[in-house]
Amino acid sequence: MIKKLVLAAALATIGTAAVADTYTAATPLTNQVEQHTFSHGAGYFFDTFNFTIGTPGTLSASAVSINLANLLGITGLTGTLWDNHHPNGWNVLGTLTGNNVTANFNNLAAGNYHIDFEGTATGTWGGSYLAAVSVAAVPEPETYALLLAGLGLMGTVARRRSRNAA
Repeated sequence: MIKKLVLAAALATIGTAAVADTYTAATPLTNQVEQHTFSHGAGYFFDTFNFTIGTPGTLSASAVSINLANLLGITGLTGTLWDNHHPNGWNVLGTLTGNNVTANFNNLAAGNYHIDFEGTATGTWGGSYLAAVSVAAVPEPETYALLLAGLGLMGTVARRRSRNAA
């Protein structure tokens, strides 16, 4: 009888334990969006989104819960950006607070990063959300030099035209 009670208690604990899911993007991000859908039964969850930035840039990250009446829902959805892939991150680089909010993290170097998402699935069937990250490359100094050279050339052409017209 005691063995059955211990087994039932262990199974109940496993059923209510926080569920964790880890997703790792297959290719380094350059100028594309990487997204993944996470789904959980009712209760607290903790997920990790690992990714690599291929070129320095600005990271945009967002998470949007999929709400379906009382069947699917999430409250308290937040994310924390870390250096390195999970669980090796040492430095918090920023947070993403709230559902359906996009956060931008400027001037990130090329390398490994991860975002830890957590919240509580409140629907009868639990909850699902879509997490997405994208990187916009920072222009290289040569790009700015070329832009300035082009503007200087256009100024020279405009000045010559105004002299010839006079």
